[in-house]
Amino acid sequence: MLIPGDCADGFYHAYWRRPAAYLDERVRRGISIWARVGPEAERRVVQSCSSPDRGNRTRPESVPATDEPAGSKHDYQTPAKGSRCLADGHAAARIDRPGCGGNPSADDYGLFRGAVNDSQQAMSSPAADGAEAGQAWLALAPDYERARAREDSLDRLVEWPAQRDLLGDVTGLSVLDAGCGNGGKLTELVRDGATASVGVDISGNFLTARPPDLEFIRGDLSDLDSVPGLAGRKFDRILFLQSFGYAKDPVRTLQAARAMLADDGFILLSRTQPIRYAVERAEQNGTSLGEEYFSAAPYTYRTGWNDQVALTKRTYTISGLINVFSAAGLWIETAIEPQLSEDARRRYPHKQAWLNKYLGILIFKLRPRP
Repeated sequence: MLIPGDCADGFYHAYWRRPAAYLDERVRRGISIWARVGPEAERRVVQSCSSPDRGNRTRPESVPATDEPAGSKHDYQTPAKGSRCLADGHAAARIDRPGCGGNPSADDYGLFRGAVNDSQQAMSSPAADGAEAGQAWLALAPDYERARAREDSLDRLVEWPAQRDLLGDVTGLSVLDAGCGNGGKLTELVRDGATASVGVDISGNFLTARPPDLEFIRGDLSDLDSVPGLAGRKFDRILFLQSFGYAKDPVRTLQAARAMLADDGFILLSRTQPIRYAVERAEQNGTSLGEEYFSAAPYTYRTGWNDQVALTKRTYTISGLINVFSAAGLWIETAIEPQLSEDARRRYPHKQAWLNKYLGILIFKLRPRP
């Protein structure tokens, strides 16, 4: 995927051809990652990049002159392999060579990266178990919530509306959200009438304002049967909304959830289309879709929420996922693959382009086998 030289979308590398744009506060406010570094670090970056002596560097011969005709090959930049902005579906060119393709210089990027690292050190400490996946989520949780709040977030446009529709009327029902993030979705369900509900997340980064009948517990969804406050409790609805991939033992995690279901209860579980990861790995490795779809090798990538944090996940196939459900004593009542509405397709064509390539998510409604 190529990034046009006049790109003005809200991701960090959109202005690779016009690095001076990053000095405009209005531009920075449209790029979510600046919210992470904090005002003091941002001030240092802007001050350094505004220094007069920065304009005196020798321009590499590979960098085009600014008066080159529009539409030339230099009006686009090809991102480095593995540098795709996964969450938003944007291509993000990694800046790792001075003057590469008209980007800010490598030490500009190094200064920005250092500011991000400073902010990460100020974050809360990892969960007590020190699990690698938990540590990664601790670092990513605030960035995920900011990305999800964007107007063009696929979670807002596609995932949550579809999940909410499958849940139906929750009045008087108890809900357990396993891997709830900050608890925003569960809070909405409680305001819609759910009662005696619990959100569990390893980050502990919960909303401070929450309605009655809602409890948040810091804990690992991989050990639901050991989470304090859940012993002996039953729930009408149990949610794994894009959190199931963090389970250390998927079958054991679902078995624990199954044991917590009340009569006529069900589990709502959403997962990224495995074909998406296969497409990304095939592009990154120069292999075929089939090779990567059936590969058992773990997949490490950097999300678009925070490119300083790498996630490693087990790969899976659709048949493998179905077999996990079966091994946990569950059957699929409903499965859907939600897409953008016609109106959203017109308003956000870049999101439709992303879905056309990576397909989106799968949502399953699971019930215990008799």
